[in-house]
Amino acid sequence: MGGGRVILLAVQASARRTIVAWTLYDFANSSFAAVIFATIYAAYYALAVVGNDKGDGDLWWGRVVSMSMAIVAVTSPFLGGIADRAGVRRPLLIGFTALAVTATALMATVEPGMVLWGFALGVLGNVGYESALVYYNAYLPDIAPPDRLGTVSGLGFGIGYLGSIVGLIVALPLVNARQFDLLWLLVAGFFAVFSIPAFVALPADRPHRETTFNIGRIVRDVLAHRQLRRFLLAYFVYFDGVETVIVFSGIFAVTTLNFTTPEVIKLFLAVQFSALLGALLLARPTDRWGAKRVITLTLLLWIAVTVSATFAQTS
Repeated sequence: MGGGRVILLAVQASARRTIVAWTLYDFANSSFAAVIFATIYAAYYALAVVGNDKGDGDLWWGRVVSMSMAIVAVTSPFLGGIADRAGVRRPLLIGFTALAVTATALMATVEPGMVLWGFALGVLGNVGYESALVYYNAYLPDIAPPDRLGTVSGLGFGIGYLGSIVGLIVALPLVNARQFDLLWLLVAGFFAVFSIPAFVALPADRPHRETTFNIGRIVRDVLAHRQLRRFLLAYFVYFDGVETVIVFSGIFAVTTLNFTTPEVIKLFLAVQFSALLGALLLARPTDRWGAKRVITLTLLLWIAVTVSATFAQTS
């Protein structure tokens, strides 16, 4: 973590504390992303709760992902506008985090056959997680020096991958013992506890003088801005592809490659270690080369890996 130390030494002490608190939130929520949405709960819901002999588990998990992302897509522009004008970015961050934490804790009540209950908690958990990220990411320009946005962002991703690693390591013995209910509770507690520094240290917002919120005007402004239109379209396609690979990767490993759940955890541990290294190595190049070049490089890697996965055979 030497690179992270250099980054923090380059800014003032007060800014360092804020950056550390900001990165700890990524440390906290990555346990949800890794354990719940990418690997263990996804496989547990598809295979144990729904049953996947005829592909019904895949179908229902796809519904969880689609429904939750649709809700986030519809609500985020409205709530983002409210957050800017009313100065409630931090309360919304806290509220959506609480939603994700509560839904995760309640997953301890999900048993085989509880398809709709498991579906509802999966949707609510991901809505809370993804919506909170909207406000979390919006803090980056406020806490990082303009010439170090990529560096601080890379540090946040690196700490986030470390959180995923810790979450998966904790999960392994519980999965071996088939203590899934305890696992969901531990992930919820992990998410809640390590989010607290961000809730306390991130700067408070001031309401804007403009109190009216006209979503129609915002849409017209976006449509009139060619570069912004291109960015939003590119981001939608890019994010949709990446998200699809992530949320089905655990189920793919179990159903197609015949991995056991502990083997899936070990696989994702290896992935998270490589991602941690990549995030730290590419943090400074993002500032030097520009974000577009780095994103293009990583996207090419994503495409190569995804295409290669199509040739994978059942073991």
